Amino acid sequence: MDRKVSKNNILNEVVKCISHFYMEKDKEKFPAEIFVYNERDKLILIILDGKNNIDFNFEKKPIEDTVTAIVEKDLLTGVYNKYYFKEKLVQIICDAEKKKKSIALFFIDFDKFKEINDTMGHEIGDLIIKETASRLKSTLPSKCILGRYGGDEFIVLAYPLLDKEEAYYIGKKIIEAFESPCIVEGYNIYLTVSVGIAIYPEHGENKSQLLKNADIAMYYAKEEKDRENKIKFFTEEMEKKVAEKFQIQNQMKDAIKNGEIQIYYQPIISMESGKLESAEALARWNSKTLGWILPEKFISIAEETGQMNYFGEYLLKRICQDIKRWESLGLNIVPIAVNISVKQLENKKFGDMVKKIIKRYKIDTKYIEFEITESVSTGDINIIQKNINKLKEIGIKISMDDFGTGYSSLEMLLNLHVDKIKIDKVFIERIGKERDEKIIMTIIQMARALGMKVVAEGVETKQQLDFLRNLNCELGQGYFWAKPMNSSDFKKYLIKNFNNYETKG
Repeated sequence: MDRKVSKNNILNEVVKCISHFYMEKDKEKFPAEIFVYNERDKLILIILDGKNNIDFNFEKKPIEDTVTAIVEKDLLTGVYNKYYFKEKLVQIICDAEKKKKSIALFFIDFDKFKEINDTMGHEIGDLIIKETASRLKSTLPSKCILGRYGGDEFIVLAYPLLDKEEAYYIGKKIIEAFESPCIVEGYNIYLTVSVGIAIYPEHGENKSQLLKNADIAMYYAKEEKDRENKIKFFTEEMEKKVAEKFQIQNQMKDAIKNGEIQIYYQPIISMESGKLESAEALARWNSKTLGWILPEKFISIAEETGQMNYFGEYLLKRICQDIKRWESLGLNIVPIAVNISVKQLENKKFGDMVKKIIKRYKIDTKYIEFEITESVSTGDINIIQKNINKLKEIGIKISMDDFGTGYSSLEMLLNLHVDKIKIDKVFIERIGKERDEKIIMTIIQMARALGMKVVAEGVETKQQLDFLRNLNCELGQGYFWAKPMNSSDFKKYLIKNFNNYETKG
């Protein structure tokens, strides 16, 4: 038997299994042992035929006791399992409705617990889960019911609830219970807890709504770095954002197939001559159902949901197609800078994928550049280094985008063979302020000493342009020259630039 069922149904299944086994034995009486247990949230029934002639009398009562324990309890921790907890939640909601009382439902998750299982093994992980359950039981007030939802997730029900302040107090006690390390098999394991809270009836009037909303609140708590902010109450704004994220995630592949995601190009200009030197490729999504979606929103979702490699491959192919189209028109092609994420660079096959696409479209590698950000320092630097080496081997240049806002080091710039630094627009916007001007000056001097070119991003005014020119900043990008434009408009821009260049020549 391999089913998730109620206690009555389990007893019926036990009888069915025994009857079936009896028929298989040609209705011959036989001694048997019956084992009922839970394995990974599935109920297992085993009937063993005895090896001797002694009659074995099984009674319904012992089996019923075993089934009751299995139905109600999580076998690892001894707290209620999620199925029985849900039954209790329904009962308490009914009682709260009659008595006009409030309930607090807490969704608890231990951050990065998977890393513990991966590095220390599941046996140690199980011991830690048992310790977390024990701490929670000893921490929670008597009005609380504790259950294990699965993995490293627990659920707590507080009833009757006085007010939100009491719910926050309970959440704070849960956080504080894990300030000291869990000591397991000689290891000191520090755990970070995230707590989401939904209140009945304010945040839901039934079991499903409360569980969903407490889970959403917990998801937002996990995004917080400060321990003081690891407790979150559900809000409608959270629900809207989660729904929007789901829609974006769900529609992304179809958007690519349907051509909703387009490539826009923003020129990068020589400060000295005003001539077009290169351009940055930018993804833009005009959804049929959601309208224009900000790139920082859908790209971050693509990274979170494992779609970045597929998405990035699509963008590179589209860019190569555009380059070939412009080339066929006899236009003066400039290098196109393509943004790549840490997730892409951590893909061991990324370098080979790039080579394959460039070979397929017969693109000269001098027309492709890649822009990375300082966040590469948080990734698997060994794999990232190998991928960048493969790109450099075929002549692709690397730019460090948004420089000055992250965690770059001189060693990283040199190890990743960076050719160009892009000063983030937050510094350019503050030209006129002494501190920021000194930062810009220092970046340009450092880049020149390392043999790297500099691009100033977000240039919008003549004042900014003059300041940067005086510092001998080579390249600029921003609305002062041109906004990002679609492929068709950029083709016209290339034609205009080509004609102007020919006339001057």
